[in-house]
Amino acid sequence: IKWGVPGCNILTTADTAFCLPSAEKSPLQKIRSGNYAKTKKPVIGIAYKELSWWPITVNLVKYLRASKHMHFNSIYYHTWNKARAEQSKNLKVFIADLADQFVQKYAAEIVLIAMESMDYQPCVDVSGLMHAPSFIIDADRYTAEEMATALRSLDFLVTTRFHAAVLSMETGVPFVALSHDERLQFLVEEINPNQPIYYDYRSLHSEEGRLAFLDTVKQTYENPDQLSSRLKTLQLALSEKSARNELYFTQFLKERFPDLLREEIVEPALELPASPVPTAVSQ
Repeated sequence: IKWGVPGCNILTTADTAFCLPSAEKSPLQKIRSGNYAKTKKPVIGIAYKELSWWPITVNLVKYLRASKHMHFNSIYYHTWNKARAEQSKNLKVFIADLADQFVQKYAAEIVLIAMESMDYQPCVDVSGLMHAPSFIIDADRYTAEEMATALRSLDFLVTTRFHAAVLSMETGVPFVALSHDERLQFLVEEINPNQPIYYDYRSLHSEEGRLAFLDTVKQTYENPDQLSSRLKTLQLALSEKSARNELYFTQFLKERFPDLLREEIVEPALELPASPVPTAVSQ
């Protein structure tokens, strides 16, 4: 009803990323085979994206002019103006300072993680603002499985990306989220509604918000055990849900469209529990 689809049997499942396997080799081996192997330095990941580009809006004028400036896809363009540009710069300086604090206080290695092509330049920008050296891994150079392996090898994660959080959960990597993504917010609420590890990035426009975020990062990093255990437990439950997606979809097609691909549909190996056939599937 909240989503405007009353009268439906809505089956809640989970993102397929919860079932993504790890690769044999991790991009982080370059770090771990170097100084890390000798000093046992913690590796801190920062999955960063340009938060000030959102929301995406329709701009027919730019589209008809074939403008590539801030183009997202088709008729959709990123939101951008002078105020957002200034906010973007300030946030990058803040994240770079946070990364330097990890290096100074915990002797950490910093890895900036670009989960999509559009994240690479923002990661480069943050890296360039840091005083300490950092390492960048990006999804254009590595497979999804390699990115997952890197995320699962971290000691701590600050993420603006939903899937970075999802992929890191298998090994219980403690994280703090900074975003505008409701998926991240809802995931954090499911992890522990009493532990505030999600922050809307706009809250960092105030000094009070920045101090609260820094304190949460500090407390979460220094006291990871309870959160780490909860992450692994929840990831296991959600991966079991995710593993049934193919079966749910096959059953949905057979029940609602019996003549569609009648001979082509191959039954998955899993068996469904007895339940009503869903008319809608959500993640």
